[in-house]
Amino acid sequence: MTNAILLHTNEEGLRQRGIAWKDLVAMKVSSAIGLLLFLGLTKSGRENVRSIWRKGPCARNICLATMSGTRFQDILVMLRFDDKTTRNRQNDKFAPIRDIFDQFAASCRRYYSAGENVPVDKQLVPFRGRCPFLQYMPSKPAKYGIKFWLCVDVDTHYTLNIFLYLGKQRDQTTDNRGAEVVKKLMEPLYNTGRNVTCDNYFTRSRLAIELLQKGLTLVGTIKPNRWEVPQEICPNRVKKRDAKSSVFLFNGDLTLVSYIPKPKRSVILLSSMHHDKSVDGINQKPEIINFYNKTKGGVDTLDQMVSLYSVLRTTKRWPLTVFYNMINIVALNAYILYCQLNLDWARRHTRRDFYEELIMALVRPQIELRAANPVGLHTHTVSAIGILGFNVVRQRELERQHHLNAPLRRDCYLCPSRSQGDHAPRTDFSPTYNTWKPS
Repeated sequence: MTNAILLHTNEEGLRQRGIAWKDLVAMKVSSAIGLLLFLGLTKSGRENVRSIWRKGPCARNICLATMSGTRFQDILVMLRFDDKTTRNRQNDKFAPIRDIFDQFAASCRRYYSAGENVPVDKQLVPFRGRCPFLQYMPSKPAKYGIKFWLCVDVDTHYTLNIFLYLGKQRDQTTDNRGAEVVKKLMEPLYNTGRNVTCDNYFTRSRLAIELLQKGLTLVGTIKPNRWEVPQEICPNRVKKRDAKSSVFLFNGDLTLVSYIPKPKRSVILLSSMHHDKSVDGINQKPEIINFYNKTKGGVDTLDQMVSLYSVLRTTKRWPLTVFYNMINIVALNAYILYCQLNLDWARRHTRRDFYEELIMALVRPQIELRAANPVGLHTHTVSAIGILGFNVVRQRELERQHHLNAPLRRDCYLCPSRSQGDHAPRTDFSPTYNTWKPS
């Protein structure tokens, strides 16, 4: 992914800036990602670059020490993920970042084994620019944005699979849209015995039967106007039932339950995992509802965790917004993987500690390179590098080293001798070199 970003970003830089563009290298890309994570960690993602890189007592030393603010802004402006000449937007709206995103999703699937329960839900990333698949969701805080479908592990909130919603397709009907989303997300987990938890947008009896054939179970709320919901538990019968009462219906491997949490309100759930009338003795709540409440909030919790240290910045380019969301998810996934492999470390440290170590690991090579050759750097930059604990080679040492390595040159016979320290012009010219004498 880094190699593709380097190739296409340098092509865009040469196209726009010509010979004035300095070629981007892998170290610079890693450093820019590290700075984005740092700005998200310090809640400075929406702040202007000039105010971040300003010099003074309130300066961010890690930003000054890694690269200049102009270079950081140039990288974000020129950042590209595909070749414009071979792009085909007519057949694929997601073409500008399709290859990079597919590799990212494949990496998420490759490095983690899911737990028993996998919730499925949507994620809306805020964006208000021009986008062919921009979504409006009034129930979300951002209202406008780019929608992703995700399935996560309910225990650790690791993102197992993700893909973008590109709008309604021509060959897709309204009835099976949610079912197709669930089947596409859960395809890598077929025949593994996992359970899928979803809301009423996805839940259908036909989907539950298809997942059973693939070795998966389903638990989710279902809309009362679905054709598979019988009249016995329809909303017009709710007024005749007591509060905290439940009605169970069975059809083969499927269980349907209608629960009255309070008068004139009903909740209907479908399950292919439960096959009895188990009810909690204290609240008289069915076991299906208790299980659903424990496993439904995986994606919402992930959204909350991502927004805490979000790297999103104001931009008019939707591929860059998608890239920012990828960084948010991959940083959280890296933290989860690290905690699973280092349980003792996880007991004594927090996610902020991990992000701080991750940021330093990304920017350290670039800072060490600048510390080894600080020629042309501003004094504030050199001071920031020293504050971070890096040994900066002083300018006088560089000049002295340059003087020692410089080839020896003979003095001009017209100039005074350096050893004598005499600055007066010489008059003892040798006749071998010159026959005239000064007047």
